[in-house]
Amino acid sequence: MKGKQEAGVVELVSLTGKKEISEKVKLTDGANRVEIQLSNNMLPGIYIVTVNGQKAGNLIKK
Repeated sequence: MKGKQEAGVVELVSLTGKKEISEKVKLTDGANRVEIQLSNNMLPGIYIVTVNGQKAGNLIKK
């Protein structure tokens, strides 16, 4: 049985608060895996990953 699908937004935000990436995705109830292409212009550092405005983790770009 498939879970309920809904639209979502995944964002990468720098520690200074600058929104680097905002991408619309389809989310399914339960675990999701989303691949996002990082911009070459993004500086190395730590970024906060949010899904629908809630913190989902961190990303470290080297």
